[in-house]
Amino acid sequence: MRKYMPLKINKVFFSGNLTDDPIINYTKTSSVKVVNFRLASSRVFKTGGEYKEDVCYISVTAWAGLADYCDTLKKGDKVLIEGELQSKQYEKDNIKRNVVEILAKNVQILEKTIDEQQ
Repeated sequence: MRKYMPLKINKVFFSGNLTDDPIINYTKTSSVKVVNFRLASSRVFKTGGEYKEDVCYISVTAWAGLADYCDTLKKGDKVLIEGELQSKQYEKDNIKRNVVEILAKNVQILEKTIDEQQ
């Protein structure tokens, strides 16, 4: 009898605004371009009769040809990211930290709404 592995999907869609201009780097060994930037996305909800806003920030990494495209982005641009989540570990001040970011597979610039253009 064959055992089946459960289906594992790592796919994310995230839209938001760039919090700063993208940061451009190149790998040391093969000079491949890599671009990093952060997005902010908010949701508004009502609790106890008053409206509140919750903002989610997430880092995004894009490589090679997609990095060239992302290099044209600037602070405030609204984008839709399709990609997968990846986890990174690093150490700062002798404390091990773990962060989750989006590894971009597709990036689309979204048009601003009429309210945002004014």
